[in-house]
Amino acid sequence: MRLEQLNGKRGRIFGVIHFSTLIALLGGSTLVAGASGSDIAPLVERADCTFTSAANAKASKTTCSTIILSSIVVPAGITLDLTGLNAGTKVIFQGHTTFGYSEWKGPLVSISGKDITVSGASGNSIDGGARWWDGLGSNVSKGKGKVKPKFFAAHKSLV
Repeated sequence: MRLEQLNGKRGRIFGVIHFSTLIALLGGSTLVAGASGSDIAPLVERADCTFTSAANAKASKTTCSTIILSSIVVPAGITLDLTGLNAGTKVIFQGHTTFGYSEWKGPLVSISGKDITVSGASGNSIDGGARWWDGLGSNVSKGKGKVKPKFFAAHKSLV
């Protein structure tokens, strides 16, 4: 049909368009209604996060898909707590990470989660271990030497 032929039938054609649009919408809503709420996984958007303090990393770690620890200074006697990370989280040490000195059992760093990847950015360092060196070995024997913290505790599936 040409445009001239449609002029007299405009109402009917638009009526058909509206009706077919309605049918399409109803058909789509039937499909949506057919899936139960339990079948639909919630979409959780997680961000790349850069932390400059151990406290902030601990508080917000589960909101991140990638955690960048940028020149963190962990206070003495405190664990850099990255336990309970979401599956697939990437942890990247960047810059110069240090730990305050205290004679304690540690660990200095604790990480857990499924399929976690831990790496270091180019030029990064985790430093300060020499402060616990006493020349007597890794453990205190018979009350001699310094109590040295465990460095790293990895729990569950790390990659």
